[in-house]
Amino acid sequence: LSVESLNFWILFLILLFNTCVFAQKKVYRIKHAVTNFIIDGLISDWDSIPFSSNFVNHENGDKIASDINFKLSWDSLNLYGVIKVEDTFIDTNQTLHDSYIFKTDDCTELFIDFDGNGKNYLELGINPNAVYFDYHIISTKKSIYQFQSNSNWNLKDLEIKTSIKKDYYIIEFKIPFEDLATLPNGNFTQPKDQTIWKGNLFNINPTNKSYNAWSPCYSYGFHQPTKFGILQFLK
Repeated sequence: LSVESLNFWILFLILLFNTCVFAQKKVYRIKHAVTNFIIDGLISDWDSIPFSSNFVNHENGDKIASDINFKLSWDSLNLYGVIKVEDTFIDTNQTLHDSYIFKTDDCTELFIDFDGNGKNYLELGINPNAVYFDYHIISTKKSIYQFQSNSNWNLKDLEIKTSIKKDYYIIEFKIPFEDLATLPNGNFTQPKDQTIWKGNLFNINPTNKSYNAWSPCYSYGFHQPTKFGILQFLK
C-alpha cells in the first residue's frame, strides 16, 4: 500500500469506529416546552413530550420486568423532568437531604455531564417521598469508582414533587439552569437548539436488588461517564 492509501484506510477505520461508538449511545431528544409544567408529581401535562426507551439491566443491557422511563423538557430558564417507575413494593427509609438513599431506598438518579469530558458531573438522586441528594462528582479517572463526591454543592432552587400509586410512582422535578451553571468546573452550556450534553438515568430497587439504567454500562457501577447517553436539546 502507498502512504496515501494507508492514510486513507486509517482515517476510514477511525471514522467507522467513531460512528459505531456513537451509534451504540442512547439518544434522548429533549423537546422544548410548549406548556408551563406544574410541578405536582403528576404526568397529565406531559402529553406532548415523548417517553424515553425503557430502562434495562445496567450491567448487560437485558430487558427488565418493570416499566421505567422518563421525559425531559426545557425552556429558557429550566430543565424539567418526570420519571415513571413501575413498582409494587416501595422502600422509603431516609428523610434527610443528602442522606445515602441509594443504599436503602427505591431511588432514581440523574447524571449530567455538560461538556462530556467525564471529569465533573452532576448526580441527583430522588426517592419516592421526594427526599434527595445532589452531588458534584469529580472523576479522577474514566474508570469505575475512581471519583469523589462533593455534597457541599447544592441545587438551591430545585423543585421536586412525587406521587405514589398502587403499582407505580412518579417523580417530577424542575432545575433552574442558573443552579446547574454553579457546578464547579462543569463547563455548563446554556442550552439552545442542537446543544448536546452527556447524561444517564438510573434506578435502584433494593427489594429485588436490581440496578437499572436508561443507557446500559455493560459492567457493574453507575459512575461510568464514558457510557453516558446523548441528551440533545431541540427547539
